Parts: sequence; structure tokens; C-alpha cells
Amino acid sequence: MGEEFVGYIRAHTKAVLSVLGILALLLGGSALYVNQPKGPPPTNFEECSKMYRVSGELPRTCQAGLFGRTFVEYEATIAALNGEIQVELPPAPVISSPLELRGMAAPDWYSQDGTLDVKLLAGAGKVIASAKAQRSTDPAQPVTPGYNVFSTELSFSAQNPDTMGAIVISKNNSTTTLVLPVGF
Repeated sequence: MGEEFVGYIRAHTKAVLSVLGILALLLGGSALYVNQPKGPPPTNFEECSKMYRVSGELPRTCQAGLFGRTFVEYEATIAALNGEIQVELPPAPVISSPLELRGMAAPDWYSQDGTLDVKLLAGAGKVIASAKAQRSTDPAQPVTPGYNVFSTELSFSAQNPDTMGAIVISKNNSTTTLVLPVGF
């Protein structure tokens, strides 16, 4: 009986291997489908890192699925003026809307209502967005002695990628400004 079985397998090897190959493809494909996150695909590194694995090397990367887009995490750079104000910016710094702006400033930079004037200029100085950066009153915010944390968001229409611009933050009751060159 053993010889009959071996003879049958030898005679039908192609068919057996084909069936096993199809089963492996079906199981592998279904595993890929089942492991796909639900919802819309990520649009940036932060969203991707919540849904997919992140590489450990710097700069860290995240690939959205097996054949999806790869996102790169960039550390923010810090722009400063005379130790009075610091602002986090993307390293390039190429910006897009909406732009979340965060930093910290000495108390004399803020108006009495706890805000800073922020403008975004494009091209030859045209103001394309402005906002009041609000001083944080959150006790959980990490605070450097002598500084107050601020944040704001600037929304603006898309600009020509060749256009240069600047973020301008003005000190309260002063002509002192921090000017940060940016690209779009």
C-alpha cells in the first residue's frame, strides 16, 4: 500500500504542488487583507506611525502598507532671537496649510491678553495669513523658567512652490520681530 501511495504522488506531483501553491497564495493574501488598518490612508508620518510600524533608524520612516507611500519623520528645528523667543519649524522649512506654529517666548513678548501677533508673508511681502498666538495656561505644559509656551495655527491658500515667504512674529509694543524664512 505504501508503494501505491508513493506512485500516486509521483504521478500527480504537478497537481499537488499547484494546489499547495494556490492555498499558500490564498492564505497569504487573506492575511495581508485582514491586517490592513481600517479607515482612510495616512497623509503624514504621525498618522502613519499610529497605523503601521516605524523604522528605528534616523530619520525614522513609516511605510503605509505593503505597497503604500513612505513617510519620513523630520525633527523640528528651533529658530531663536537673542534668547527671548524660540519657534519650532520643519527642517526644510517648507510649509503647507494649515501650519501649526509652536514655541516659547519671554513674558514681555506677549500683549496683556496673552497673545503674540503672527503673520505669514508671501512673495514681495503680501500678508497671506495672520493669527494671534495664544500663551498657554495649561499647567501640564513643560515650562522653561522665564518663558511662556505659545501656539497658533495659520491657514492659507496654496502658493507657487517657487515662492519664498516669511513668518513674522512681533514683540508686544516694540519694533522687534523674529523673521523666519520659509518656502511653500
